[in-house]
Amino acid sequence: MRSQLLPTATARDTGSFAWSLVRDRRLPLAVTVLAFVGAGLAGLVPPWLIGRLVDAVRAGTGEHAAVVAAVGTGISAVIGGLLTWVAMSALASFSEPALAATREEVFEQALALDASRVEEAGAGDLLSRVGDDVQSVSEALVDVVPVLAQSAVAVVLTVVGLVAIDWRLALAGLVTAPFYYASLRWYLRHSSAFYAEQRIAQGERAQAVLDGVQESRTIRAFGWSAAHLSLIDTASDRARRISLDVFGMLTRFFGRNNRAEYIGLACILGAGFALVRSDLTTVGAVTAAALLFHRLFNPIGALLGLFDDLQAGVAALARLAGVALLPRPAADPAGAAPAAGDLRLAGVTFRYDATAAPAVVDVDLTIPAGRRVAVVGRTGAGKTTLGALAAGVLRPTGGCVSIGDGPLPEQRLREEVVIVS
Repeated sequence: MRSQLLPTATARDTGSFAWSLVRDRRLPLAVTVLAFVGAGLAGLVPPWLIGRLVDAVRAGTGEHAAVVAAVGTGISAVIGGLLTWVAMSALASFSEPALAATREEVFEQALALDASRVEEAGAGDLLSRVGDDVQSVSEALVDVVPVLAQSAVAVVLTVVGLVAIDWRLALAGLVTAPFYYASLRWYLRHSSAFYAEQRIAQGERAQAVLDGVQESRTIRAFGWSAAHLSLIDTASDRARRISLDVFGMLTRFFGRNNRAEYIGLACILGAGFALVRSDLTTVGAVTAAALLFHRLFNPIGALLGLFDDLQAGVAALARLAGVALLPRPAADPAGAAPAAGDLRLAGVTFRYDATAAPAVVDVDLTIPAGRRVAVVGRTGAGKTTLGALAAGVLRPTGGCVSIGDGPLPEQRLREEVVIVS
């Protein structure tokens, strides 16, 4: 049941969890930001030099300006490349340890989880988190974060460069901002639910496949193969349909972005024509402004487009944080004496689902201390369920399990009785 899945952290808790992973690595984070800013500034040089070259050609002094433009563009490209390398190296030096810490913390918490809670959620949900979700966060850190950082810096510095060239041309370019905003708002409104649903569907699919592998003999013995294959097919089809819906949403999103780009460039060229005609600016300034604005296409497209991968990464991180932030069972008080006496199951009944038939019904069993007991029976008779109830892995629907003088808390019971499958 979906209500039994392990929790997903809230946006606030996810943010706190992410910050806890990087707060001790602030120096490489600062180096990353500064290096990306430097690389972004280097990227502003070529459009500015080309604009100066255009004005120099119109004035008849283009030869010297052409040499300056060529040399300056080459130097800025080298500097930009070096700073990008520094930024990527610094980014790796804090993101990779953070990712390793995430893996370790989630795995450690998974091992400490209450066994009955894992049973309720299904092993597939937990496996999809420590597998698929960790992989999604890893891809976001390695592939998405660097591009997002570069793109964000490029957008901010390019806007500053446009203002420095001519504030009126910058104002014309900003006409496109509401269109980008509307596109992003439309995307965020539609995408959040899609990605959350996609992660849940992947967990349910993993659980269905895992059940089929682990319980294959039982499924075959009861002739449930066709029914379980149908269950796997339904879960897989649901995950597939959600993925196709996401792809269709992205196609519409990119179309909206292309429309915003066309509007912005048309406004800059139109305003530039009017300003040049009125001798309020130069052709070189309009050229530089148009090139700078055109330079925004890729960064803005990356910022908006990578929200796809970023949303998936954030959704995965929220699921990991949901596991990592679960409260751990309280440890036994120091010096607590081990329980002594017979293991008793009194009137124990258990149902895996409220609507399903009980797996065991009204079982009375006493196992004297130190005695070995073998439980035998046909497949599906409830042997595994009975062992899980005795060990405190499952909570009885009716009746109680006790050792010695009386019932023990579930955590103590799990410390006294161990299942070796």
